[in-house]
Amino acid sequence: MLSGRAEKARTSTQVRCHRVLLDTKAFLKRFCEVESVPYRPTATHDELWCESFFQKTVMRRSDGRYVVRSPERWSKYVEEIEEYFTLEQIAPAVGNEDSSVRNNFTNRHVAFCVLPHHAVFKKDPQATKQRLVFDASSRTSHGRSLNDILWTGQTLQNTMSAVILNWRKYRFVFTAYIQKMYRCIDVHPEDAQYQRILWRAVNASINVYALSALKFGKASKISEG
Repeated sequence: MLSGRAEKARTSTQVRCHRVLLDTKAFLKRFCEVESVPYRPTATHDELWCESFFQKTVMRRSDGRYVVRSPERWSKYVEEIEEYFTLEQIAPAVGNEDSSVRNNFTNRHVAFCVLPHHAVFKKDPQATKQRLVFDASSRTSHGRSLNDILWTGQTLQNTMSAVILNWRKYRFVFTAYIQKMYRCIDVHPEDAQYQRILWRAVNASINVYALSALKFGKASKISEG
């Protein structure tokens, strides 16, 4: 700072104004991002399964070296099939083809069906990547599938637009997920013979089993039209 007597003041027509603009919102956001705890994405179902598989199969040799197993997708497929046995949702099939023949006024047909099953993989990282599917739309040697001979029925669940409109009536809305919803419903023992599958356990022969729970993929599901 300078002070003291000055010479004759000079007139000037120039006006200078200095202004500093500070984006406080962006500055505060950057500050919070630097100081916040690093984000760690939630592990998916398959990632948790891989970790569980590692914990069950890893071993350490006497010389200190670790031995691990490869988490093959087939291992997870076998685990999902074995879950049906654990939950008692599958049992050995009753009877053979000759004992399952039914006659009516028009034709003669066999009262059971063998469903092919396979795994379906999704690319969505937030969804379950592998899902077990029993294909009731697969056609037999007669050119018809199980879904072809089942009535579909009307759609019972509400449409998404109707659900969203109903949300306007309430202050709070909750969503929930029913795990294994279809498998919580059993089918009649006679109808279970239409849900036969072929399966071979480890070091065992191929056997025929019947699924006793409602299967996703059948035309007569209660929630699809």
